[in-house]
Amino acid sequence: MTRTRDQIERCLRWYPPAWSARYGEELVSLSEDVHGTDGLTVRDRASIVRSGMLERAQAAGLRGTSAPPARRVRSASLVVLCSWSAFVVAGAVFAKFSDNWRTLTPPRDRRLPGAGYSTVQWAAGIGLVIVVVSSLWAVPALLRLVRGGGWSAVRRPIASAAIAGISMVALTAGLASWARHLSGPARNGGSAVYGAAFLAWAVCGVAALCVTTASGVTVATRLPLSDRSTRALGLAAAVLTIDMVFVLGGLLAWWAGLADRAPGVLGGGLLATGTVVPPALVGSALVMVGALVAGGAGACRILGSLRSVGSETH
Repeated sequence: MTRTRDQIERCLRWYPPAWSARYGEELVSLSEDVHGTDGLTVRDRASIVRSGMLERAQAAGLRGTSAPPARRVRSASLVVLCSWSAFVVAGAVFAKFSDNWRTLTPPRDRRLPGAGYSTVQWAAGIGLVIVVVSSLWAVPALLRLVRGGGWSAVRRPIASAAIAGISMVALTAGLASWARHLSGPARNGGSAVYGAAFLAWAVCGVAALCVTTASGVTVATRLPLSDRSTRALGLAAAVLTIDMVFVLGGLLAWWAGLADRAPGVLGGGLLATGTVVPPALVGSALVMVGALVAGGAGACRILGSLRSVGSETH
């Protein structure tokens, strides 16, 4: 095997299997004709990998119009779900940072930040309801898949999500039990050991959320959804994207209100920085903005494909 062939065959892993089976040997032969047996440059390999990722995106329905409308809606809905997971992580950081803001802010200065904070809470709750209801809506399709002999295709991701969830429940219970035996100052930076344990718990929480989201995406791509369910879940994803706008808007309103009227609250506390632009908030906001851009692109694709769902079968 030549070096060029070996490199191309490794790059072909980035392409959809059907594409590789049909065009892979042709790409290998063409590359050997152009580059000989000496191998590809880093730039050439990067270009091939990029093309493979674009082919995968098109096959999955994430770009172009070659995929059926139902697949495009489903894939875009899963993009929104992943965006929501990123919002959950950023929101958890915001919640920890803003834990005691009311007690540190004079009553006369709470109006704008209070409205923003309430918006974040309500929007987060609504988003959670949307995700839970959407998951329950998909249960009948999951049961049909299992009854049809498809359990082997979803057994591993479901088991992974279950293990991640049970592990986080156990870790949370243990940390909460420990926290009840500590004083307030110890829970808020006074105990280095507890602080390290809390940080480890947070990292495990993010990992568990990533595992659960990835498992959900894997299972969702295999569900035999009806056109009606596809449209309903697509609309739910579009509404969830609007909900994320309110979460981000509420965070920014809270931040702006405190920066204007009570800047000391932003610069003090557990993650004290002495500035109204604390890294924790900046990081949360940037993650939310990036996730909202991705979710917005997904929502636009959903709305652009929704009317065509089912039309390809008529």
